[in-house]
Amino acid sequence: MADEGTRRDSTAKSAVGFAVIAVAIVAVIAAFALNPGLLEDVAVAAAIVIVSVAVIILAIYFIVAIAAIPLYAYKGETTQTDKSYDLGGVRPVEGKILDEEVPAEAEKPGENDLSFED
Repeated sequence: MADEGTRRDSTAKSAVGFAVIAVAIVAVIAAFALNPGLLEDVAVAAAIVIVSVAVIILAIYFIVAIAAIPLYAYKGETTQTDKSYDLGGVRPVEGKILDEEVPAEAEKPGENDLSFED
């Protein structure tokens, strides 16, 4: 019985999907059990695919890295010359407490004391 403010949706589609996946897993296990050489063939094929993908990714990476060199040289370096980067003009953010401004009562004696007394 569903409450007045709830709705119950059907899960039949996902249940059928899970059943298909379960049957496929059982079929794969049965295929490997009946033909042990198949596992080796699949492992070799998977290794070839993984190595091929890795080589393609590395090739693309190196092509992009080499193509970036002329772009880097063309763009040059941009620097603002009419601005001051002096730290003297830095102000604290409103509402924030700086370390130097922590009230004395905020830290209780012995709370963060790491010294050992005999």
